Amino acid sequence: MTQVIVPQCLDNLFLGIAKNNKDKDGNLIETLCYLVGHKDQGRTVATYVIFPKQSASASHVDDNGIFDIDTLTWLTSFSEPFKKYGDNFSVIAWVHSHVRGSPCGFSSIDVHTQYSLQRIFDNILGLVYEIKANGSYIAEWFNLTSEGEKQVRICSQTKNISSIQHSQCSDQSFFKSETEKVTTENYILETIDGREFTQTFVRDHSSTTNSEIQKFFCLICSKRWESLKSLYLHIIRSKKCKEKYDKNEFENIKITREKEKKAKLQKSDKQYIEANREHVAKKLKQYHKEHRDVRIVEMKKIYEKKKKFQNAISWGPIFPCLCCHRVFL
Repeated sequence: MTQVIVPQCLDNLFLGIAKNNKDKDGNLIETLCYLVGHKDQGRTVATYVIFPKQSASASHVDDNGIFDIDTLTWLTSFSEPFKKYGDNFSVIAWVHSHVRGSPCGFSSIDVHTQYSLQRIFDNILGLVYEIKANGSYIAEWFNLTSEGEKQVRICSQTKNISSIQHSQCSDQSFFKSETEKVTTENYILETIDGREFTQTFVRDHSSTTNSEIQKFFCLICSKRWESLKSLYLHIIRSKKCKEKYDKNEFENIKITREKEKKAKLQKSDKQYIEANREHVAKKLKQYHKEHRDVRIVEMKKIYEKKKKFQNAISWGPIFPCLCCHRVFL
């Protein structure tokens, strides 16, 4: 299995949402997301975290699709990272939380989910966050063992596995830790949140409005922002977030914002030229037409004055200078 690279901000980003995901009674429920990215020189780099629409309880979470499309179909056909990376696109991990005392590991439901996903996506991992009552957490990356894969294939409990725990697949020998294969680095992770949107919507990489998808999260207060500019201004204006924000992380945001700002200005200039090309051509044509008659009259006056001068004199007794047109007796 190739080395997996994930950003240092993943924990804060996911937990900022998971710790606030509660039922109507105020109790924590499970949270689900997918970590995707691209293959790069023998490594797999995570660049996007994607939250599907979901329904959950304290013991399970169901994936209800993204923008009314099946999640796996959306990820591999319509998603921004898929269109961006093409053949190098990779679904790196599915991530979910365990709450109210559930240990950090694969439950029988998780074992079946991991088996189903790894049949579609090579080398996909499962990341589990155990959120404890005091707010602390344990995070671990897992994969199935050969024994676990064999057990799932022969498991008789094939119905309602998304919501029913069963003892046949609950043994800890069915999964193993893969945390040593994951390395963290300092860079920005983009977020696509499909939990709050129920309309049919296919996100196109070439034309996406920020009002439809909120991408950026503050790693300190977990507030969501529609653009990197909004996040940048929030950090500057919030004394609490500015003091606690990692300096390298903030510098990356600043540099990325400047690049986006420059690209936006270049795009704006190009769009203005394209939009006004016909208008400018029309104005130039009108200008030349209006001034053509004036120019013709001026040229006629010059020609007639020159001709009159030439006709008024002859060679002797008045002699004109051919350069300055002065006359001499």
